[in-house]
Amino acid sequence: MPITPVTVRPTPLTNAYFELFLEGQSVAAVTAIGAIKSNVAANPSKDGTQLYSVYSPGAVTYEACEIKQAQVLDVALLNWFELVHSPVSAGAISVDGMKKNVMIHVKDSQMRPRIQHELFACLPTSIAWDALDSNAEANTFLTFSLQYEYSLTKYLEP
Repeated sequence: MPITPVTVRPTPLTNAYFELFLEGQSVAAVTAIGAIKSNVAANPSKDGTQLYSVYSPGAVTYEACEIKQAQVLDVALLNWFELVHSPVSAGAISVDGMKKNVMIHVKDSQMRPRIQHELFACLPTSIAWDALDSNAEANTFLTFSLQYEYSLTKYLEP
């Protein structure tokens, strides 16, 4: 039997691009987004004299997601962090009023949105400024951790 060549299409999201939105507004200079991760507890149970456990799904937990942003003049994430962590906001704004929704579009090489991640009821829990050095050309980055209550992922048509 002769060997015939097969045309292989490249994986569409190998070199994916992404865009982050905070309450529907695009956030500039986001350079990295950490894993969007959830866990479902497995609850074991036995009936009577059963010799084995049967597992059923339990509580769902969501891990904080890290967002890295080059330090630019877009201060939407920084202002949100300051709002949540300011002692002035403690009594003036409810916790529910501080929570925001985040949407992430993962784009293919033609810059078409292909995957949409939505993180709901997010609160920024930490911020870190990368270490600085004396190199005037060095980029500075801010790293934010966002804790969210639940997420939804949609695969979009090309």
